[in-house]
Amino acid sequence: MDGLLPYLLVLVIVRGLVCFVFIHSTVSLLTQLAEKRLSSFSRALGLEGNY
Repeated sequence: MDGLLPYLLVLVIVRGLVCFVFIHSTVSLLTQLAEKRLSSFSRALGLEGNY
């Protein structure tokens, strides 16, 4: 059992890192999409304001 403990610890750490990286990349992707949506939306509002 003692030989299995470090392996389980490493597994938990690796899984935590993978989850953190996945969540971080997903959040950054969503913020990029939101910024594009906002910029296109404000551009559309600006174009509508010109008419």
